[in-house]
Amino acid sequence: MTIKDILKINLDEEINTVVDLDNNPTDAALKEGLDSFVLTQSLGKHLQDFLEEYNGGTMQSGVWLSGFYGSGKSYFAQIIGLLLQNKTIFGTPMRDRFGVKIDGLPNENLLKHEIGSLDRINNIVVSFDASKHNNVNGLPYMIFGSFLRNLGMTDSWHGIIEFDIFIEGKREQFLDAVKQNTGKDWSEIIKSNTEMVRAFKPALLSMGYTEEEFSELKSMAMTVKNEYDAARLKQDLSRFLDLNPDTRIVFFIDEVSEAITQKKIRLDDLEGVAEALAALGRKVWTIAIAQQRLDDVIKAENIALNSLTKVRDRFRTKIAIEADEVDTIIRHRLLAKTDESRTVLGDYFASANGAIADVTNIGVPSLRKTTDVETYIAYYPFYMHQFKLLQYFLFGSSELTQTRVGNRGMIISAFDVLKKEVKDVTSEHYHVNATQLCNQADDRVEESLSLRYRQAEDTLHGAGLDLIQGKKLLQTIHFLVKSEVTHTTIDNITKSYINHPEDFHETRQQIKKALDILQRQQIVIVTGEQYRITNEAEQRILDDMRRFDVQTWEKAQDINNILKNRDFIKGAGMLSLPGMNVRFKVATADGEVFKNGNENNLSVVVCDLLSCPGKDDETLVNQVRRDTADSKGVLTLIPTVQYRDQISELITDLRRLKYIEEKTNLSDEEKLIVHRLCSERDTKVARLHELVEASYLSGVAVYCYNKLILTPETFKTVVAQQQEKMFENIFTKRLSAELSDSLASGVFTRQAGQLHNYFGTSTDFKFFDTAGTFIGNNLLVVSEILGAASAFTSGKDLENKLTCAPTGFSLGTIMTTLAALFRGDKVIVKFAGEEYTSCRQPGATDAFKNARNFVRASFKAISQGLSYNEKREIVDILKEECNYKKHTRQDISYQLNDFEIVDAIRSLSKALIQRVNNEIEATDYEPMFPMAKAAKQVLQQYQATVTEANYLRTAKSFLMETNTDEFIKAVERITGDLRFISEKMREVRRMENYLEEVKDQFEKTRGNYDAVKEKIEDFNMRCDADVVHHYADLKKDVQDVRDIYNQSFKTIAQKVSAFYTSLLEKLEGLKSKLSQYPRQWNASVWFEMERLIVRFSQYTNISTTFDPYSVKSLRSRLDLRDVVNASENIPTLENKIYVLDAQVHDTDPNPPLPPEPQPKPGDEGTPTPPTPPTTPQPKTHKLKSQLPQGDVPVAVYKQWLTRQLALLSSFGDNDKINLTD
Repeated sequence: MTIKDILKINLDEEINTVVDLDNNPTDAALKEGLDSFVLTQSLGKHLQDFLEEYNGGTMQSGVWLSGFYGSGKSYFAQIIGLLLQNKTIFGTPMRDRFGVKIDGLPNENLLKHEIGSLDRINNIVVSFDASKHNNVNGLPYMIFGSFLRNLGMTDSWHGIIEFDIFIEGKREQFLDAVKQNTGKDWSEIIKSNTEMVRAFKPALLSMGYTEEEFSELKSMAMTVKNEYDAARLKQDLSRFLDLNPDTRIVFFIDEVSEAITQKKIRLDDLEGVAEALAALGRKVWTIAIAQQRLDDVIKAENIALNSLTKVRDRFRTKIAIEADEVDTIIRHRLLAKTDESRTVLGDYFASANGAIADVTNIGVPSLRKTTDVETYIAYYPFYMHQFKLLQYFLFGSSELTQTRVGNRGMIISAFDVLKKEVKDVTSEHYHVNATQLCNQADDRVEESLSLRYRQAEDTLHGAGLDLIQGKKLLQTIHFLVKSEVTHTTIDNITKSYINHPEDFHETRQQIKKALDILQRQQIVIVTGEQYRITNEAEQRILDDMRRFDVQTWEKAQDINNILKNRDFIKGAGMLSLPGMNVRFKVATADGEVFKNGNENNLSVVVCDLLSCPGKDDETLVNQVRRDTADSKGVLTLIPTVQYRDQISELITDLRRLKYIEEKTNLSDEEKLIVHRLCSERDTKVARLHELVEASYLSGVAVYCYNKLILTPETFKTVVAQQQEKMFENIFTKRLSAELSDSLASGVFTRQAGQLHNYFGTSTDFKFFDTAGTFIGNNLLVVSEILGAASAFTSGKDLENKLTCAPTGFSLGTIMTTLAALFRGDKVIVKFAGEEYTSCRQPGATDAFKNARNFVRASFKAISQGLSYNEKREIVDILKEECNYKKHTRQDISYQLNDFEIVDAIRSLSKALIQRVNNEIEATDYEPMFPMAKAAKQVLQQYQATVTEANYLRTAKSFLMETNTDEFIKAVERITGDLRFISEKMREVRRMENYLEEVKDQFEKTRGNYDAVKEKIEDFNMRCDADVVHHYADLKKDVQDVRDIYNQSFKTIAQKVSAFYTSLLEKLEGLKSKLSQYPRQWNASVWFEMERLIVRFSQYTNISTTFDPYSVKSLRSRLDLRDVVNASENIPTLENKIYVLDAQVHDTDPNPPLPPEPQPKPGDEGTPTPPTPPTTPQPKTHKLKSQLPQGDVPVAVYKQWLTRQLALLSSFGDNDKINLTD
């Protein structure tokens, strides 16, 4: 049974490949197409959705119908158009003929109802392909021109005139005129442009138009065509619909997205047309047919957001034809099986379902493998997943979708495979492969690809691969690569190459060999186990890489870089023994260090992988055995040469990849190729690492002439055993355990009672007892370290010395032991320019924070010190006699070491000296404390920094009896003076200020103050001599001055009080006089009198008591200067009262003016003469006091004259004085 016998379709006939909406097909073509049309459930739903919108009340009359090239979207649009116009095909209306396609669909009744509703509407269907039409006059005229052709008119300017004639109802007259003039129907004439032009003008002239009118019509029509826009289109269609109110016009515009891509139309033009036509409501519909969805077209055009919204609104109804619908059509139209063949195929599937499932499983979840018999039968001789691959192969890239380079649809491609590839195949278990799909779906093979096909054929010819043909193998790879959904691995290539599932394993072996051959010839390239056909650019890249040479030393360096990071190398650098870790230097024979470069006693030497001579490593092994027979500190690792060639090839490939990747003059295409090549790098790197490690894990170890065979399983154990032997042979004073350097800093933070078990259980590190006392003087590690540090020695030098044989102490052991010695006051530490004698000093433990600090520090063992009694005596003196804690805010105890106890003397001295500097010498009362300055000189003997060189001398000097007494007295003197400053210095300052104020009072009153001056001078002399010693005398001096001042104030105050009492009495008399007259007559006198009363009142009862250090009286707040001034002002104030008395008015000083004269009757017209200004009249004043009579003192006469002058100063120059009365 052949394939064509299995299928119902007649493979000897052709099928229509493309639907052209510009053509008017014959009835036979329409019937053939309709008979073969498969209305799937999905297409039926799309049809129902459209008809519901069309028959409903929607005003949104735009539809966007999309589907990939070859999906049948244009044919579906043609079916809709035929239903709308109900075209008669061989005498049967389309709607009746279409009924059989609906039968059995889930929405059968709904569809029949909607199709029946179309009978109420007269539809004009206008269809055209936008990508085939000239766009010189824009999309609106492209649409109108198609409309004109549909009406039987031309789409030139002649058609515009003809349309106007039609609207005017004269078209029949025009057609008759044409028939009469030419003898032909207009429909025949317009098939020839020449005949149409010749017939058009005479017909119009026959209708009565003049030559001038024809010229005007022609000019008008040409202008309309050139300037045609959406508004004019709306106007013309509206004119037509006004004549045909029961008609709808439906425009089918095919290949819209392609026309937009080709710039024949713009998306905003389409939106503008749809918007204009939308104004006509449901009368005009626009159906855009495109390969892309509307949103994809919008995105590709990068239009503005507001325009985007408009476009979407104009095409509210969207229909998308999916691949599944095409798949259904292919199965029902092309792959329908005969009943007999279904049985045969079912039997075969039952026997081979496992193999079928395997070959259809290509590792892509969306491409399901074939696991059930119905699926198998439905798609035979294809597999189900092949149609998805075919779709991606044809239309997967945006380039194909947009430019329509792929000119083969899925249906046509599938049909051609059946007809041209497999129709006569007789095996019922024969299946279409990728080669056959590629043959029929890709009929435009590029020359470069054809060349590769020929090269593959020539290369594999004679290779003994009877199942493989070079071209077919490359076609399979090409098909899978271009599909872009699956990996082109050997398995997937094999599954896609074979026609029979049973051939998989045998064919795979030959395909593997064929690909290896093609790869070596650079016809294919592999990245990530995926194969691709090498293109010209890739060939250039590969040739460039091949010319790049990799030197042997570069390969060795790459191997060494790998070894540095391998776990087995890292493991060889450390041996774990009970209680300790032993380090080994791991390095190459050439000296490149992998681990522990500072370890010079124990070494593991790694031989170069590429240096082994010949194909056998035994020669090198014997040479190493002889050379290292007496080297107890050297273990040698020799790799096997089994993987040497593979390693060398991989390193070469990786170096060449690096070379090509770093080139800067590559084109964009070449950069993409390099990127793909480099994607394989990780896999190659991993393989290289794997082979390098395997070479050493399966090699040989040599120690003291002994040869030990290594395997991946025994490598670690064998190496560790030999390393332990090396350790025992080299280090004879090695401790039983080690200490970590991380313990060092913790030595200083642990409580004393925690130290005895801080260092572990080894007896080598019993540094402290349970009380925290250092007891490790006799330990081996202590003896070795103190011996090495008899003078200041850096941590680095101690490490270099003690890590070597025979001790072999680790840095952690050295570092932590020295920390214990420092805690036990057995060493001195120098770090960062400072010398530390105690771990309690600030910054003293920084040397132990980390190994970096430690190696930069220096250490020295302490060889002598103070006796217990000497330490105790110093502590007692400082603590009991000198109050150490109070002055330094630090504790002092017998637990401090020698340096700290001597440094306590320095700390106390420094603290008190600092206080003298700050609180006495830095102030203005420095001269008052000469004894404190003398005591400071005593303490300065002890303020030098305590060092190993001076601490014993300082302690011995301090303990001498005379020095001790002198130190204690100096402390007492300074503390006494400081206490005086704190408690009494403020009082002394008040005394000084008081004396200065008293002195100022006497100086400003110009009084005799010799006694006060003498007392102040005594005060100042005593202050400068010793303010503390003379404090009582100072207080007496101040009291004497206070007594003198208070008495002087009291004497003058009593006199002032009496005088001001008398002045108040005079003011009372003046007040009585003023009261006899209206207050307004003497307002100024009243004001001045009342002010004086207030002023005089404060001096009538002056207080004579004072605060101790105030010159102002307590209640009156007057000082000596105030009362003296008040006394001196008495004469002036008496004159003031005299003047006020003289200024008293006994008459109104401002009498009212006389009334202005009023005009007499009859004088209304006569102007009133202006009143002359009044001239002030001089006043006559009487003297208020008679000239003194008899003999009077000059002072009395002078006082009288002063009063008279003061009185005169208040008179006017024209006033008079009555000297008589």
